[in-house]
Amino acid sequence: MTPRIVCVALYLLPSPLKWLAARGGNGQVWQHYSEAAALSFLLLAIMLSILPAFLLLSAVLFFAEKFFDTFHLDEVSNWSYLGLLAIWALTWMVGLTSAARGSRRPFPFLSPLGRRAWVRRTAAVSWTLFWAVAAVVVALTVHSTNLAGTVGGKPAEIYLLYDQGIAPPWLAHLTGYRLILAASDRWGKGAAVVAPITPESLDEALTHGRLLFLCTHGLQGRILVDGELLGPRELTRHAVPGKKLRLVYLTACDAGKAECEWRKALAPATVILFNRYSSELEHAFWLWFRAPGMMAKLD
Repeated sequence: MTPRIVCVALYLLPSPLKWLAARGGNGQVWQHYSEAAALSFLLLAIMLSILPAFLLLSAVLFFAEKFFDTFHLDEVSNWSYLGLLAIWALTWMVGLTSAARGSRRPFPFLSPLGRRAWVRRTAAVSWTLFWAVAAVVVALTVHSTNLAGTVGGKPAEIYLLYDQGIAPPWLAHLTGYRLILAASDRWGKGAAVVAPITPESLDEALTHGRLLFLCTHGLQGRILVDGELLGPRELTRHAVPGKKLRLVYLTACDAGKAECEWRKALAPATVILFNRYSSELEHAFWLWFRAPGMMAKLD
């Protein structure tokens, strides 16, 4: 391959393969290799910063709710990351265009950064781990999807219903993986259903389920169901909770403002709900680590 083609490939290949493509190249190839590696390193840094930023925002939301609302920190965070990604994408396009033109001019900041061996090694090793983790995530999601049942089929024991504006289907299946696996071990394949919140799925879950995990937004004691805010009375008009229902988990923020009404409407089930803002991370933690044990105790 000509050096120009190799230089272009360096910006397109996954980070672990960049070094292999650059081996035996001339000075132009190694210049673009260092710049492409620096870009991979910067994208990695942006992605790794998401978790601590999310944890910090969750802490501010929990301890200083008014401050969070006053300064719209969720929107500030979203726009900040979109801005960083836009700058990164623009820089990547400039580098790719430079490689396609056969330019030998060093890119300010990127070229000095990419010459550092630890930057190139960190990018290569970290992205290798990233793709390995991504493969595991895909495998778990596919397995979870295969084990779960569907609404309208055989009634299930466990229902994980989610607002599609909060979580995509693959994320709902992934976070519920251990619970779905535990339900399948106890009652067989199809014992757990993962589905969007609709009147039909809610009716089925309340009527037939033992455990209902309802992932949705809330406001002043009400929860969002299919685009409509419903209180305990409105919700149970869809269906009377069945005799098997033992545990209901509501992720909705401020659902606890109507705690007594929710517990009465869903009796005799145990109801877990929040009289505050609630974090996606704490719900995922509950699903992954606590829900399987609680499900095992259900009669």
